[in-house]
Amino acid sequence: SDVYKRQMDTQLCKAKLLNSNTWITGFYASKQETTYCFKEDYDRNPVQTHHYIIRDEMTDWGLPNVFREYEIDPKTLCRCTGSHDKNGKLIFENDILNGELCNVVSYGNGENEFLGMNVGWYVQRDNFESWCELNDLEMYEVTGNILDNI
Repeated sequence: SDVYKRQMDTQLCKAKLLNSNTWITGFYASKQETTYCFKEDYDRNPVQTHHYIIRDEMTDWGLPNVFREYEIDPKTLCRCTGSHDKNGKLIFENDILNGELCNVVSYGNGENEFLGMNVGWYVQRDNFESWCELNDLEMYEVTGNILDNI
């Protein structure tokens, strides 16, 4: 159903591959290199955490699919809103939407003079926060991501 698909879409993330400008979409996971028993071990040998996008990918016709891990730069991780733009493209956090003003999709606390304080998805427009329903974003088009334009 559409409700189930939208819920699944909100679990998607996208990020840039580690040391690359290539975006990849899938499910986010992180993994530490090892686990110690004692805090002192962590102090002596800090454990690095790796960040991944996991994808279900085909291997060959008629053979089982596999989960592939792609190591990503966690600073580029963007969550999916579950909403689509006018071309049917999924809208992610930090995406830039065209329109009359510069629109950047964000998640967090935002304040609207009519709605009061809210936590959730909102559109930041030219340095002020303007809340809108994500369903209303179907009139816009994703034209980029702020992480591409830094």
